[in-house]
Amino acid sequence: MLCAPVAKGGKNVLHLKSRNEAIELKWLKGLLAPIETRPQWAFFAHAILAKAAQHSPIVKPNAKINSFLQSWSPSQKKLPSHLRWIVQTAKKYTIQWEAITINPSVARQLPVWFHIGASDDLNKLNNHLYAICLRDKHLATSVGHIETIATRNLPSHRQNKNCTCTNCSKDRGESSCDKPYKCAKLAKDILKCILPKWHPQTSAPSYALNIAPEQITDATDDQNKQNKIFNPIYPSPDSLSEGYHIFVSSDAPCSTPACQAPTPPGEPPQLTTITIAGTHQIDKDGFHISGGRAWFRMSDNRNTSIKVPEHLAAPGAGEICAILAAIATLPVNTPLQLMVKSPALQKSLMTNLANQENIDWLDHHNRTLTRMLVTHLRKRCALTTLTNTTKSADKRSTEHAINLAKEGIAKDTYDDIIVTIDAPHELLGMKLCIGTQCLFYKNIRIIQSKYKQRR
Repeated sequence: MLCAPVAKGGKNVLHLKSRNEAIELKWLKGLLAPIETRPQWAFFAHAILAKAAQHSPIVKPNAKINSFLQSWSPSQKKLPSHLRWIVQTAKKYTIQWEAITINPSVARQLPVWFHIGASDDLNKLNNHLYAICLRDKHLATSVGHIETIATRNLPSHRQNKNCTCTNCSKDRGESSCDKPYKCAKLAKDILKCILPKWHPQTSAPSYALNIAPEQITDATDDQNKQNKIFNPIYPSPDSLSEGYHIFVSSDAPCSTPACQAPTPPGEPPQLTTITIAGTHQIDKDGFHISGGRAWFRMSDNRNTSIKVPEHLAAPGAGEICAILAAIATLPVNTPLQLMVKSPALQKSLMTNLANQENIDWLDHHNRTLTRMLVTHLRKRCALTTLTNTTKSADKRSTEHAINLAKEGIAKDTYDDIIVTIDAPHELLGMKLCIGTQCLFYKNIRIIQSKYKQRR
C-alpha cells in the first residue's frame, strides 16, 4: 500500500523489485539495440544465447541469428545469472516483435530461418538438406536473401543440375552449389510459408485514401491552425529495432496486415460536418459521469446523445463516444469535418498521436476509447478534418451540441460502447527502443496493481 500512488491512498514509495525489473528492461533495450549503437557486451550476449539454445527445435549454428526475432529460445539454465535475469524479465513482460503493418524493406531484413511470422510448414524446411546449402554456400539468412533466390527467373533457366543460365552458372562457380535449381525451388517453398502480414509482397497495405505529406498535421505545425487533417497512415517500424514491443498481451500475434476499408461503388458522398460536444461531472459519491453529443443539423435523425458507461467515464470521454456514434452512421467514404472544442482530444489525434502509441497510451485518461477512435478513423477511406469550435463562426451548432450533451448525461441508462478492436488493427505494448527506466517502472507497477485487483 505504501508504494501505491498518493491519489489512491498510498505514499508512492519506490517498489524495489519493480525498480530492479525496470533496470533489467533497460539492459534488454541495449541487448536489442541497432548494431550501430549496440553496446559491446551485447554481441557477446547474443553469442551466449545462441550457444544456450534449447535442444528442441534443432537449430543449426548458421541459423541462430537472434532468439528474439526467431522461434527458438535459449535454455535459461545454461545462461549466466545476469543474462538469465534479462531473459526472464523479458519473458515475464512479454517482449515481442510486432507491428500493425510492416514496411517491405523491414520485412526483408527479418531472419528467414525459424521465422516468427511463418506457418508450421516452415518447421519441415528449416533443416532441409538444401536449406543447409542455402545457409552455408548461398549465405542466405534473411527473407530478402531467400526472396532474391526464389524470384529470379530467366527464360534460359532449366529445372536440372546442368542448367547453363546465368544464375545457375554463377551459383555453381561462386557459391560452389551442386544443384542451384534445387536450392531455388526450396527458396520458393520457404517464401510460401511466410504469412501475409510478414511477407514482403503483402505486408504493406494499399490505401484507398491518398493524402499528400504536406497536408498532414504534425507536431511542427502551427498550433493555431483552425483545420487539421487526421493522418490515416498505419504506423510501421522503420527498422528491426523499432519493432520490439514490451508489455504485449499474451495473445498470439495476428498474421493479417491492417488495411483501410474498400471504397464503396458509386459517387462519393458530400462533406459531412458534425459538431461534437461533451460534458463531465463528478457526483456527490465521487463517481465520474460523462456525456457527449454529435450534432449534424437541425431535425436530423442522426443527432445523438451519449451517456458513457461508468467504467469508461472520464474528462473528454463524452466527445470521443459521440464521434464513434456519429461515424458509425456514415459510409466509410464520407469526408468528415469534426467540430471539436477539446484541445486534449485534438492533440491526442494529431500532434501527440505517434508519441502516445509508442508508449501504449500510458497515463492517458481515455486510453481505451482513444485507441478505438484512432482505429475507426484509420479504417475510413475518406478525409477527416478536425476544426476547433472556439475559432469557428458557427456558434449556434456548438450551443446545440453542448445543450444536448447535457441531456445525454441526464439519461437514465448508459449507452453500450463497443471497445473491442479487430486484431489486425490492434497494436499493443510499448516500443522498447523509446522506453526509459521511468516508463518501464510505471508500466510494471500498473500491471502489478491489476494483478492484485484480480486476486
